[in-house]
Amino acid sequence: APEPTPEDGLRVCPGHELEITKDAVLADQGSCVDDVDDVINYTVTVTNSGNVSLDNVVVTDSFEDGTDVILGAPTGDVGADNILGVGETWTYTYSHDVTQADIDSNGGINGLLDNTATATAAAVVSDEAAAEVTADDSVAVCQDPALTIEKSVMTDVNNAFVDADDPQGIQASLSTTVDFRVVVTNSGNVTLTALSLADMVDHNGAESDEVVDYTALNAQVDIDNDGFVDGAWSGFDTDADGTIDDAD
Repeated sequence: APEPTPEDGLRVCPGHELEITKDAVLADQGSCVDDVDDVINYTVTVTNSGNVSLDNVVVTDSFEDGTDVILGAPTGDVGADNILGVGETWTYTYSHDVTQADIDSNGGINGLLDNTATATAAAVVSDEAAAEVTADDSVAVCQDPALTIEKSVMTDVNNAFVDADDPQGIQASLSTTVDFRVVVTNSGNVTLTALSLADMVDHNGAESDEVVDYTALNAQVDIDNDGFVDGAWSGFDTDADGTIDDAD
């Protein structure tokens, strides 16, 4: 009997490859994030750059604060079969509403609010995983810390808080108790802590270095400006250094 001969054949070399791109654009076309009303629009594309069809495509976006978002409903799925064919590109679009935490973090200190998109997939037939691919993009954060301060006075003559900017001053009787109100407002776009406040006293128009002791006067504090006293100054300035220690 003749000897058996091996069959001729070609070796199949599957290539499981993905490519990913990412683009971040501010909806108002501004140059940086500076308001909680800002919206960042993201576009992520994932392309099958290999030679086998892929399924189980998962695209995840990781934000700077550690939040992961799984992206869905891409465009470009030919045949709507959830299979990323060879040369096929899927496009994901989504938005992120900027939060106060985003601005306060200053983009993780470096001034850039960035996040990373990650794509994974596997071959349809062999289920062999394609190499994970990532892409990131960022937008600048513009912090603008600012304060405004307004001081007003009330006496038994006017019985209402009014600005005391008039050089002639507010009229008061000799036996009156004069009440002062100081309103400090965060007029910037970033959360502030450790508010320091010094109130200086002049005597008969002569400047002095005397500082009002808010603790000794039992000054009351409405820290959230809702019209209700939240405590005495001494409760917020526990070390009596003129700085509010409470993080709120």
